[in-house]
Amino acid sequence: MCRWIAYRGDTIPLEQYVTAPAHSLVVQSLKALESTASTNGDGFGMGWYGEHAEPGLYREVRPAWSDENLRYLCRHILGAGGDKDPVGATTRVLATLTDMVTTSGMKEPLRFTAALANGRDLYAFRYSANDNANTLYYREAGGNVVVVSEPLDDDRAHWTPVPSGHALIATAGKPVVLERFLPEQRVAAE
Repeated sequence: MCRWIAYRGDTIPLEQYVTAPAHSLVVQSLKALESTASTNGDGFGMGWYGEHAEPGLYREVRPAWSDENLRYLCRHILGAGGDKDPVGATTRVLATLTDMVTTSGMKEPLRFTAALANGRDLYAFRYSANDNANTLYYREAGGNVVVVSEPLDDDRAHWTPVPSGHALIATAGKPVVLERFLPEQRVAAE
């Protein structure tokens, strides 16, 4: 499973989350603690909002630990940080996918964690059908919000798990809200 992070808040160097922490995303790509696979070497990407309306993008097919440029890019790229109804749009897509994996007696697993951002607001989702959901956590401090697939440090007291079947809504200038986004019967037991 992919390890990822989403951030909304004051402008900061991306290295604060991608490369610097003891359990950074680069470290997690080599040794994830809460993933279905401990190593994730299938490539990586980054997106960020800066001075332009569209996000900046960086994609690489090699693993994060083998890209020498990543550490330097994260030191210099500053992150700040859809649809008119991103929760509703995501709910509709997941309802359709859930129907696809549960029809005709099939019980195929569907695990979904994702984040959407528009440069101002951040939405993150944790969901599963016919399986346990992949992990998702957040930390909120001083109007800043960071969402991660796995905590970036050992200080678990400051990381809040997002329950399965919930959307995290981090609207600029407001506290984080967790909202159930699919009916109970669609969510696999944890």
